[in-house]
Amino acid sequence: NTNTPAGSSLFCINHEGDVAQQIQLPAPIQKEIAVSNLFNTIHPNIIFYDEANTLHILNELLEYEEGFPLQIEANINTALISASVINTAGKDIIFGDDFGFLHIVNNTGQYHNGHPRKITNSFSGFPFVGNFDDNDSADIMMGNGRVVEFYDTQKTVGEIGWNTYRGNNGNTACILFPTEEVDETDIILPNYTNYLKQNYPNPFNPDTVIEFIIAKSETIRLDIFNVKGQKVKLLLDEHRNVGQHSVKWDGKDDSGQSVGSGIYFYKLESNSFTFIKKMVLMK
Repeated sequence: NTNTPAGSSLFCINHEGDVAQQIQLPAPIQKEIAVSNLFNTIHPNIIFYDEANTLHILNELLEYEEGFPLQIEANINTALISASVINTAGKDIIFGDDFGFLHIVNNTGQYHNGHPRKITNSFSGFPFVGNFDDNDSADIMMGNGRVVEFYDTQKTVGEIGWNTYRGNNGNTACILFPTEEVDETDIILPNYTNYLKQNYPNPFNPDTVIEFIIAKSETIRLDIFNVKGQKVKLLLDEHRNVGQHSVKWDGKDDSGQSVGSGIYFYKLESNSFTFIKKMVLMK
């Protein structure tokens, strides 16, 4: 592609070096163009976004797929990746914005329920999709400059178009690029650190979510206490696998009664660690 102050020209060059297709775009293209078969056919799609934060999905003839172009109401600042995370009729497009929201859009330009979803303060770098906690659901990792955020979609991961920036052995961002077999001994598994996140939302009414990361599989206990140190609710007391987990508290005690407004503490503990954080229930 070529960028000009008025926009961009996108060219499709054939194997003989001739221009096979060409279109004009209203704004310059950002980052690089990726290629993937979003509809699980033999025909590839061309995927990119421009500096006006418009998401473009084109077919092999440089024609727009139905539902695109799609205007994104945020500044996209990560690479675009694709995988069958929630979409059963093809691949989804996954990216983050500078407000820390995770976007999952299907191949017809529709957001999946619950997205965009606030994950962190701001995303940067490149997303990575895979299965990191051995529970058969799709996991997404993104960085925000200081920490790596881990998001479990709770959906079975299907075919992955490209799982990260330039996500194949040729580093071309093209799923059609020939790949080679990868020896399992070459796979580097992520290293986790025990960590208790701040609940969200906070303050909350009536529900809130508590997320935590554990570095090894072990029995985990999660309790809620009031300001007097009295136990209000046992949320969790069971064996959990290594990785990230989340638990929802509905603002009720062990007897099923709703608790009053105020400050509460949640305590996460195992044989390896103990964490305590504060949260506010505001009715």
